[in-house]
Parts: sequence; structure tokens; C-alpha cells
Amino acid sequence: QNIQVAAPNEIDLRELLCAIWAGKWIILATTLVFSVVAVFYALSLPNIYKSEVTLAPAGESSGTNIPGQLGGLAALAGVNLGGEGVEKTALALEILNSREFLGRFIEENDLYVSIMATKGWDRASDKLLIDAEIYNQETKQWLREVEAPFKPKPSVQETIEEFDQFFAVSQDKETSMVKISVQHYSPFLAKQLVDKLV
Repeated sequence: QNIQVAAPNEIDLRELLCAIWAGKWIILATTLVFSVVAVFYALSLPNIYKSEVTLAPAGESSGTNIPGQLGGLAALAGVNLGGEGVEKTALALEILNSREFLGRFIEENDLYVSIMATKGWDRASDKLLIDAEIYNQETKQWLREVEAPFKPKPSVQETIEEFDQFFAVSQDKETSMVKISVQHYSPFLAKQLVDKLV
């Protein structure tokens, strides 16, 4: 008599399917609960709008004064253009991504509240919803509870780090097109910021 004995590490597919079928209600209930929780969580999140612009680098033969424009941009960021031969688009991208440029951009446009204290946007009144635990709009005081050396008013570095999560600059290597995008709770503010960055 030939007796086939299954190895202890073998898995019987039929037994596995039977075990899954026996626990089908637990699997179904668990999946349903997590799906409902995920949907409610997604619906509770505020909308975030993205404004994006695509730029084509100007060629050497164009009538625009690219060196002058880049010189002004570099001076704003505190960068010395130095010698010749630096590809202008790559230089402009590096300047846009530099902390010096972003810090001055945040300072000049006073973006601290809109970046660090905003929790949403009211479509009806077109106003940002400010987190009252972080910033008091009436007294214009920062109420953040932070440990030293941080202060209630966010520093430029903190604001840049937060802004980096919503700001992106990229270049398509094949077409050389540059995309600049900003995400924010307010679609209008996102568009304003993209326009000012351009």
C-alpha cells in the first residue's frame, strides 16, 4: 500500500480556501469598517487647490533680456552669477529652490499666517480659515506653544520647510519646459503665489 503523507510545511489549497470561506464574515466586516473610516476621513479633510504654470525657456536669439532678468533674480537671492557658460534655466531653477530666495519671497509677501496658521478656506467669503490656537487674528498675535529655542511666531526656516511641502519646481529633460506649482487651501492665493514666483 502506498500512503502519501503531506510534508509538514506544505499548504493544502483546499483547506486554505475553506478557512477563508469560514471567516468570510470577519473579513467582509473588517474591510467594510476600514472603508467607511477611510471615506469619512477623506471627506473631513479640507480641499487643497493646485495652481501650476508651464514655462518655456527663452532661446539666445529671443528679444528678451534674459541675462538682465537672471541678474536681478540672482541679486534678489544673493547669488553671484560668476563666469559665463552656466545654463540659464538650470541657474534659474537653483535660485527658485534656494532657501535665500524663498525666505525673501515669504518675507516680502508676508506669508507667515497663510502658510503656518491656515487650516482651510471659506468659499462663500473667500477668506482663509485661521487656526485660533496658532494665531489670533484680532490681536495679530502668535499663540503657538513651542519649546525653546523656537518662538510663537514661526521663523523663516520653519515657514520655508512648510512651504516646501506645497511648492514644486521641475523641468522636463526632453522638452526643457519648466513647471512651477503651488498648492494651498485657497485657489486664489495659490494662483497669486505662482504669478509672483514667475
